[in-house]
Amino acid sequence: MSVSLDIRNLLTRFSVREQITRLVCVEGWSAVAWWAGLRFDDLLRAYPPMSQAKWARVESSVNLDASGNPDPYFMSLDLATASHPQTLLATHFNGQPLTVDHGAPLRLLVPVKLGLKNVKAITKITYSAEEPRDYWAERGYSRYDGICPLVNAARRPDCYQSIADTIVQLFGLHASGVIGSSQAIQSVCARRFSERNPQ
Repeated sequence: MSVSLDIRNLLTRFSVREQITRLVCVEGWSAVAWWAGLRFDDLLRAYPPMSQAKWARVESSVNLDASGNPDPYFMSLDLATASHPQTLLATHFNGQPLTVDHGAPLRLLVPVKLGLKNVKAITKITYSAEEPRDYWAERGYSRYDGICPLVNAARRPDCYQSIADTIVQLFGLHASGVIGSSQAIQSVCARRFSERNPQ
């Protein structure tokens, strides 16, 4: 089965979720931002893959290399991670529609994986029983790139904190009066970012 969807279809058909997420790069830096989009799991439920599928291949055919030449990007993601409640197909960043720099029109956001799994400008998603090729794995990086493996979730519930716990942990805030207001969260994020990164 093949389905073709545009951003309007996705935003009309699916509930938009908001979350504050810390992205961690393999190069050692990290950043906290506000994202919104649909849960990958909602897409999987609406358009279920074949029963034997265990993997998703997420592609961006519009990726360019450092010289500006076409360099299609592709990444493998196990369906257990795709189904994680924090895995988003993001459409918004800090309250605004995604820009090209942030992966417009649709970007994969996988907080339990390193940044190289967060594909920008998604053009195609396919499912398979066998693990598909992976751009960075073919260049010597780990195929899994997990920050906190799902297999440890039962023993490590701290890996999957709620948004309130994450805000308290990252910013030292009390959740009351903050959670549920994306404007308040954005304001706090902006203030804390400027405090930690003076110009």
